[in-house]
Amino acid sequence: MRNNTITRGKGLLVALAMSLAASPHLAESELEKQVEAKPKLSAGADLSFATKYMLKGFTLSETPVFQPLLYVKYGPFTGAAFFNYDIKTATLNEADAFFDVTLPLKSISDKIVFSAGYNILTFPNTDLHTTHEVYGGLSYDMFGKPSIKVIRDISQGSGFYTELSVKHDIPLTKSTTLTANALVAHNHHLFREGSCFSHAAVGIAAPISLSKGFTFTPSINYQHSLNKDFQNEVWGGVTFSYTH
Repeated sequence: MRNNTITRGKGLLVALAMSLAASPHLAESELEKQVEAKPKLSAGADLSFATKYMLKGFTLSETPVFQPLLYVKYGPFTGAAFFNYDIKTATLNEADAFFDVTLPLKSISDKIVFSAGYNILTFPNTDLHTTHEVYGGLSYDMFGKPSIKVIRDISQGSGFYTELSVKHDIPLTKSTTLTANALVAHNHHLFREGSCFSHAAVGIAAPISLSKGFTFTPSINYQHSLNKDFQNEVWGGVTFSYTH
């Protein structure tokens, strides 16, 4: 029964990945429309504190971390810089650059959004080497907001990471919304030899609007291991955000 379930799951991932491969052809015309529509320029920053650092199911830091994120958006384009500072060791051990394009596929439906991008991940003060990623994703604006994201590490990791996720917003007050999210992930030779469903995770966040442009967001998350190479984890944190 377990093997049949895994086989059906892999079949679903392959089908979704094939739909991602077809999406860029539709996205090209949509991107031209976005660029011609005099896109807006915006910028922002997130300052996050977390009890540990989790990434793609891996526990990268068991101790508290400080994580600044800076970004600039111009229409459908986003450029961002991310840093991870380990508070216990007082070292900066990750510095990344992200480049993304996200736009609705109006030729199909206003509710379908396509995203694609390129990431550069560096790890100063560690023995890890710089690695590079490309990715594509689709999301659908309906109840649960289902989405899929496929990441391909084209350098050190040399594998695929696929994530299926859902989320739902529950308004609490005029300035506060409770956001619940859940995901299940598949790791195909990404920094490991095997291929498996790696983990599932659930989380709750509560963005609180402080004033125009400023948001404070506490969150808590739980990860459940689906493979012996991954761990059950609980972590939480707070994020201060500013958008201009």
